[in-house]
Amino acid sequence: MSVLRTSLALLVSLALAGCNREETGVESPVAADTNILVFHTKGLVKGVDEGGGLTVEHEEMPGYMAAMTMPFNVKDKNDIEGINVGDEISFKYTVTSEDSWIDNIILLRSSNYESKGVKKNKPAPTGAGENYFTIGDTIEDFNFLSHKNETTKLSDFRGKVIVITFIYTRCPVPNFCPRLSLRFKSALDILSADTLNQSAYHFLSITFDPEYDTPEMLNQYATSYKSNDHKNWTFLTPGAAEFDEFSRKVGVVVTRDEKNNLSWDHNLRTLIIDRSGEIKTILVGNLWSAEKLVDEVKSLF
Repeated sequence: MSVLRTSLALLVSLALAGCNREETGVESPVAADTNILVFHTKGLVKGVDEGGGLTVEHEEMPGYMAAMTMPFNVKDKNDIEGINVGDEISFKYTVTSEDSWIDNIILLRSSNYESKGVKKNKPAPTGAGENYFTIGDTIEDFNFLSHKNETTKLSDFRGKVIVITFIYTRCPVPNFCPRLSLRFKSALDILSADTLNQSAYHFLSITFDPEYDTPEMLNQYATSYKSNDHKNWTFLTPGAAEFDEFSRKVGVVVTRDEKNNLSWDHNLRTLIIDRSGEIKTILVGNLWSAEKLVDEVKSLF
């Protein structure tokens, strides 16, 4: 089974995984209804951010995630006191349907880092300093292919309130791309229940992994989030060259390890655009709720 199919199955349904007693392994949940997966692994610390997270080049988590470098939320910030870039650590990684974190962090080998204390890395870039669209700007037209393999332009949705966010289907961390997709699903459920004019708005999830996220792959991903329940939710993939320009203009910053196509670092950015194509709201990060998104959309009807 591919990493994508396995990760999607775990994130959407969180099926139980068998025990693995090797150094890198997965625990079964205490009970079937806990919806929790727990992995024990180790890796090399690549960064410690100012918010108390760790970026770790970690081993494979069998049946869930390939070996890669990625940022982790730390449950207890005291656990990383004295942890430095270059240290080798072991840790427990816990995954729920909408969140993930690490704890039980143990220093296996010190890097003997010369600087006192912890080397601080800035959080994932937000696009600051770039000449990108901001509130009040009118978004330009761009071409995409939809998850139904149809040529689609942003101008096709002119006259509607548009909500745009950015994902990639191989994202294995539930509080990153999957959380955005779940928020979209929840917001659309709310809007469909209490909004008479279903054609007044449209949600767009745009991948920044166009080489892998073909229309067929996006369709599988869309189905896993029951997008067929909503005719006004479309998943889009751009051409690689066009996405470079589009992502720069909308302030999405993606860095990628050339040696590992699953190792990504990216910011989270959601745009709300009015009927005329003007950007009215930009939601940064993943802490906004479906209810807040609904309020923002309805204010533009």
